[in-house]
Amino acid sequence: MPESERSVFQSWQSDFSSVDQEELIEILDNHSCRRMPTATNVNEILQVLAHKRLVQEPAYVIEQWIKILSITGKSFQDLASVYENLQPNARKVLKSIVFPQKMNVHQKDIQKYLST
Repeated sequence: MPESERSVFQSWQSDFSSVDQEELIEILDNHSCRRMPTATNVNEILQVLAHKRLVQEPAYVIEQWIKILSITGKSFQDLASVYENLQPNARKVLKSIVFPQKMNVHQKDIQKYLST
């Protein structure tokens, strides 16, 4: 969390009347909080925001990645080999370059320099 947001939340916790209300509402809106902040609901709202940030968002990311990674296998070696295959090297980059069938002399020179 940015320091500016943290200081607003700390001010809200310590003294609700000293907080810039517009800034607080804007920050809460940025975190998709639709509840109106008061002096009494500060801890409840911060707990909901923390739960969303620390539990729900990572769970969603894990859920999305599990679909992709499930086809690679279950072992660490399988994941390591997938990661290794994704690492670019000269050979893989050269294989991915596609040149047109018909090229002029200048283009053929460029192909030759790129391919060596």
